[in-house]
Amino acid sequence: MDGVYERMVEVLWAFYEHQEDGTPQTEAMALGRDPDGPVFRGDIDKLLEAEPLELVDMPAFGDLGSPEVYRVTLKGEQLLGERGYPIDR
Repeated sequence: MDGVYERMVEVLWAFYEHQEDGTPQTEAMALGRDPDGPVFRGDIDKLLEAEPLELVDMPAFGDLGSPEVYRVTLKGEQLLGERGYPIDR
């Protein structure tokens, strides 16, 4: 398995583990990465494109706008399960 794919699975797992939050900032901190870094943002974009991760439609908070929150899809849970991660659903 190549390093890029493995890194993306780690990002997906972080979103699964912290699903009560689901923000890029929390997941990046858990992985020791920069939430605004091009590699981390690129991994999120690729996960969105392949559909194991989806953007959650959140209500806006006045002038602050809508928070950026993601959740792992059923496809993502299946992928994690196939890779040996302990999925509890």
